[in-house]
Amino acid sequence: MNVRHPDILNRLYWKEKKSLSQIAKEAKVSHKTVWNWMRNYCIPRRTRSQALMRYPKKPFSNNSIEKAYLLGLRAGDISATQHRKQVQVIVGTTHPAQIKMFERVFMGYGHVGKYLYRQDNRCKWYIHCLLDKSFSFLIKKPRTIPDQIIKDFNACMAFLAGYTAAEGNWNICKQGTYLGLVFRLRSYDYVILAQIREKLIEIGFHPQLKLEISKGTERGYSKLVQDFWVFSIARRAEVIRLAQCLLPLSKHEEKIRKMRLALKLSAEKYWKNCKGRVVALRHAIKREVENSAKAANLKL
Repeated sequence: MNVRHPDILNRLYWKEKKSLSQIAKEAKVSHKTVWNWMRNYCIPRRTRSQALMRYPKKPFSNNSIEKAYLLGLRAGDISATQHRKQVQVIVGTTHPAQIKMFERVFMGYGHVGKYLYRQDNRCKWYIHCLLDKSFSFLIKKPRTIPDQIIKDFNACMAFLAGYTAAEGNWNICKQGTYLGLVFRLRSYDYVILAQIREKLIEIGFHPQLKLEISKGTERGYSKLVQDFWVFSIARRAEVIRLAQCLLPLSKHEEKIRKMRLALKLSAEKYWKNCKGRVVALRHAIKREVENSAKAANLKL
C-alpha cells in the first residue's frame, strides 16, 4: 500500500481516524514527513474537537416519527446532557431488553458503551452514547407532549411507543376463569398521561387515569414529592387495537414479545387455554434478567 498516495493518505487520516504518528509508523517515515505530504496534497488537519472525538457521529435523520419516539423515551427514563459540543444519552437498567433497545435506537448514530455499577448489593448496567449536536432536542426533558406530535396520529403513537418502553406494561393475566388483557402506564407525569388519555378517547378508546399514590406518602426512607398516577386500558378489544398500533413502532424486546403474545391470544376466552404460554413467557423473561445479573456479578 502506497501511503504517500493522496487518496490513501486521506482515507487513513479522515475515514479511519488514524493519527499522524500512526500513519508515520505504518509508512516507516517520520511524523514530519507525513505532515509535509498532507500539506503538499492540501489535506486539512482535524480540529481539536474532531481529534478528541474517538468515534464518528452521524447527524439526526430529522424523521418526525423517529423524533417522536425519542422524545417518548426521553420523557421516560433516558437522560440526556450537553457534553462539550455533543449530546450524551444514558440509562441504567437490570433488563437485557432495555440494553438491546438502547443499542437499536442509538447505535446507528454513535458508539454505544456500557459499564457496570454495584448499588445495594445489586449490579446495574449503565448504557451511554455520545451523539451529534443535532440531538440537542433531547437535552430538555419533555413535561408535555408537543402540539405537532399530538396533532399527528402516527407521531403520537410513536411517542407513546417510546414512553411505553420506559413506563408501560402489557399484563396478560387471569381474571376469574377468563383471560384478561390490561395495558398500564405508571408515572409522575400527570400532564403527559392526561394528554395520552385525551388523544385515545378521541379515537374511540376508554382509558382510565387514577391517582395511585399521593404526594407525601412514605416510600422506603423518604416521602413522595409528587403524586404518582396510573393510566390503564382494560377492555380486551382496545388493548388488542393498541398493541396493533404500537407493535410496528416498538423497539423494546420484552414489550414486543408481550404484545405479540396478546395478539396471538386475542381469540382465546378462558385462562386455562392460555396459562401455559403466558407463564412460559414470564419465566423466560425472568431467566434472562437473572442470567444478566449473574453475568454482571461475575464481571465485578
